[in-house]
Amino acid sequence: LDEAFENRGRKSLKPAPPFDDADAVRRLQKALVKVLGQNFLKKSFPNGFDKDPDGKYGQETMDAVKAFQRQVFPGQIMEHDGRAGAKTLG
Repeated sequence: LDEAFENRGRKSLKPAPPFDDADAVRRLQKALVKVLGQNFLKKSFPNGFDKDPDGKYGQETMDAVKAFQRQVFPGQIMEHDGRAGAKTLG
């Protein structure tokens, strides 16, 4: 996910509210699709995967982040929180 956030800072993303920067959430959603595949974010890409995602950090995005965290941090259950913080984005 680091490529999607290169030179943009690593501000933590989490489910809304408060609302997150929609552009940052879109970058996260696009990066997650590249890593996990299209099955995880079908609702977040309502106009198709060739279009921009919705930019909403809802349940589907949070579940995709958790899936990514389980993949990257196996056995570290405390890291599987659905938040896209500095460690997850790194």
